Amino acid sequence: LPDSIRQFVKEQVTIEIPTDAPVFPYSEYWWKAVVFMLLSGRIKSTYNRNLPNLTDVNRVCKEGNFNLYYFRIHAEFLIASEVLNATSDDRYVPGKRFEDFLSRNLTRIKEVAHHGLVSAIGGIISSQSSRPKLVVYDGAVTFLQRFFMALDGKSLRAERIGQAFRDFSMLPENESDRVWLDATAEKALIEAIFICGWAYQVKKKGEEWFFLNHTGRVMLGFEEPPQIPEESKDLKVLPDLSILAGIDLPVETLATLFRS
Repeated sequence: LPDSIRQFVKEQVTIEIPTDAPVFPYSEYWWKAVVFMLLSGRIKSTYNRNLPNLTDVNRVCKEGNFNLYYFRIHAEFLIASEVLNATSDDRYVPGKRFEDFLSRNLTRIKEVAHHGLVSAIGGIISSQSSRPKLVVYDGAVTFLQRFFMALDGKSLRAERIGQAFRDFSMLPENESDRVWLDATAEKALIEAIFICGWAYQVKKKGEEWFFLNHTGRVMLGFEEPPQIPEESKDLKVLPDLSILAGIDLPVETLATLFRS
């Protein structure tokens, strides 16, 4: 690493945090559950970046015993990445990246996630201020790759991550394709990383630490994922009238089940 980056890393307070269990990115059932719940027609969109109506979300999550926070943040990713689009009558329909997200192809899924990160940053900033920001959105992924490569798997204090992003962006090695970060942009970058599901906050030694998770490391090219799980297309109705539905069933089937 260049001397200035070595010095930057040396000045940070870091901790080693073991990586979480490897899983193929976005293959977990809850991502698909949010997709098909939004397609079911039970949740309307709003004029706020086409995000879901929170009254609808709260009702559905209570009925389904689903975590409200995770539903909202997963929905924001799906909309920002254009996996789903909102229509003029406030419904959700498959977007232009819908097939890519469900493709089980890592390259296509990466493109969806990278687009979602950039789109989420822009949406967050535009919703918070009408004045222009000096942010090169298209450089966000490259910036994160350089930043986390320099840290070599270590985690920073959560309260420090925003300032660390800003300080790193000002190093001379980043001048050729700088990502300019003011206070609004750095907060948007952090929020977008969480929206994409690339990071956690972990409590260790009495403090909160910002932790790049396995999905984040795969999306930034640091690791290869495990093999994607076999397709799940079972559909069973049990004696107690509960239904087991595989996450790879046709769109029409799953959307109908969630509607009911």
